[in-house]
Amino acid sequence: MDPYCKYRKRHLINKCNFPVWSLGSAITDANYVTSAHLEWSLDTQIIDIGSIISWEFGKRLILKAHGAIRTAFLDQRFTIQYGGGVFREGTDTVKMKNNFFGVGPAIGFSPSIMLGQGFNLLGDIAGSALLGSFFVKQKEEYLRETLFYKTSTMTRVRYTLDAKLAINWQTEFLYKSLVFSVQTGWEWHKYYDQNQLSQNSFAFFNDKRSLIMRGGFLSMTLGF
Repeated sequence: MDPYCKYRKRHLINKCNFPVWSLGSAITDANYVTSAHLEWSLDTQIIDIGSIISWEFGKRLILKAHGAIRTAFLDQRFTIQYGGGVFREGTDTVKMKNNFFGVGPAIGFSPSIMLGQGFNLLGDIAGSALLGSFFVKQKEEYLRETLFYKTSTMTRVRYTLDAKLAINWQTEFLYKSLVFSVQTGWEWHKYYDQNQLSQNSFAFFNDKRSLIMRGGFLSMTLGF
């Protein structure tokens, strides 16, 4: 059984046109705008402290089981601006925060096939149950008038699911006291029921939407 500590940090920004998330009570689906812009950012920090157990099957197949206590920070921010149409006299601005902090157990399995020359093909699937708190803030302003304002905090259990498929290269040096590895592949993460923002007037976005991230990655690790 080997102890481990893993820290992962991500910062994502996305911009798009014509979102529909005006929160003012006077806004209906019969209204329209001629310009709209949204900027969304996500900051995640995941810390796992736990241990790994390994089983070897022949010379090429290794199966690892890992368990940890996970700490997670998931901070989302939205800035939306509308103009024209129902907002023809100026710019309507909506600012929102959806922040979550949670702690709980995480378990997973990671099979690995040795390919030779330090290379191996590996997969990983893991899940966690996090007891944590949300902080949600939403504010909409138009012509210096506040059309909507709400803050809330709540305690909830939230689940996560992670999957990865990658090729890894590893080498040892300093009398095998240090291990250096380079890894590249594809990963997928789902954070269930993360969106606690109030329903918008147009009913296009539902409460409790899950947050999903996926894509390629490249990482380097130094261990001992």
